[in-house]
Amino acid sequence: MIAKKEAEDLAELSRAELGLTPFGRLEPAKLLEKLEIPVVALSSLAEGDPDSALAAAVRLLMEQETSALSAATVFIGPEGNCSGPSRRGSLILV
Repeated sequence: MIAKKEAEDLAELSRAELGLTPFGRLEPAKLLEKLEIPVVALSSLAEGDPDSALAAAVRLLMEQETSALSAATVFIGPEGNCSGPSRRGSLILV
């Protein structure tokens, strides 16, 4: 487990690499770009079979339950299985 001081130092270093002060506004898109983490629009997950369960879930979130979700981490492949049982409930596996 990471110690609080170590986490704070890492955050400060990451912010400096992005040209931010310790309390400057963090733009998540810039951080993700720097870390080479792809960002995918929720709507793109519904492409393909319009009758699939995934497409139905995306439509529900985008059309009816618009305040139910602001962001999600979606793991593609076996990486999604690496979290402990207490964290699996918050993952969406595809």
